[in-house]
Amino acid sequence: MTSRTPADEALLDAFSSSTIELEGGGALVVQRATREVNARIVFPGADLCIPAVPIVRPTRSALHRFANSMDGHALVLTERASAGAVRLARELGIWIIDLNGHGRIVQPPLVYINAPGAAVQQRARVQSPISPTSPISPTPPTRPRASYAPRSVRVVRALLEQRARSWGVRELAAEVDIDPAQCLRQLRGLEADGLVERDHGRWSAPRPDSLLEAWGAKARDSDIRQRSTLRTGEQLVALIRDVIEFVPLNMVAISHEFAAERYAPHLPAQHAVLYCCDERDFAILVDEAERRRGPSPAPHARVVRLLSVVLADPGRLQFARLMDGMPFACPSQVYVDLAREPGRAATAGEHLRSWMQL
Repeated sequence: MTSRTPADEALLDAFSSSTIELEGGGALVVQRATREVNARIVFPGADLCIPAVPIVRPTRSALHRFANSMDGHALVLTERASAGAVRLARELGIWIIDLNGHGRIVQPPLVYINAPGAAVQQRARVQSPISPTSPISPTPPTRPRASYAPRSVRVVRALLEQRARSWGVRELAAEVDIDPAQCLRQLRGLEADGLVERDHGRWSAPRPDSLLEAWGAKARDSDIRQRSTLRTGEQLVALIRDVIEFVPLNMVAISHEFAAERYAPHLPAQHAVLYCCDERDFAILVDEAERRRGPSPAPHARVVRLLSVVLADPGRLQFARLMDGMPFACPSQVYVDLAREPGRAATAGEHLRSWMQL
């Protein structure tokens, strides 16, 4: 734990020597032990006790360092929280309060926002009455939750595809094109699940097999906006080569059995998926596939090959690999696409996972 400066101790003395009144009928009391500091926040119908950390000057760099290094949720105690500091706290997903009750605390059931110069926005959903004589017993903060929604899962994909690398929060957020606050929330959730680790502000996935398994089990397809699936003839490879020539290679990625066969040959591919993220590219790919697919297989054909064109989140194209002049979705994305399907698709997925050597 970082040692406190005399200024930190003076700030804690100021907080613990009085009750801080909060707009909306609430109050904040700071309790100090030898090294531990807790803040009790009481509103009608809400009684929270959370860890607290003093930061005398909540500069941008100080709040970023705190957000990157904190263990779980904690409340920043500061002498003065400007409107900019409250706004930055929101962006970073952290809580802050000053001696005048200005700040931001978002811990269900409480949402408290009181920035200097702004209208107070505060609400507390009633859970159970608070007895005035009830003892102060710390309530553990809500456990961070990892999300497997499309944008959040970009973090998982990056950790798996560059698993020898450790990441800073802003570095990782820039790599996968999401907000740093969303990236940090996702990392904390994954950390709570034991899937990532943090060392001096750098994040990594030391157990990528567990991370991939969690993604495969909880993946969501809510980002898929359009899908078109065609029955094709035997020349699936030739059809794909012809179709993708009409869009930029960095705007399409091939997945499913066809990609698994290229990464780790095992079973002849019977299904290919073309991911794209632009509506115009989607229309072009579908039109060209329709025009070039040739005669459809007979209704009772023993082998039916499918080509699906899917308009989805750009994250599915991230970390794509170019092989034989064709762009393939990254192995972890291909595995997740296959793992949720029965039969030969799942078999191809498990073979690919073995090839990945996680």
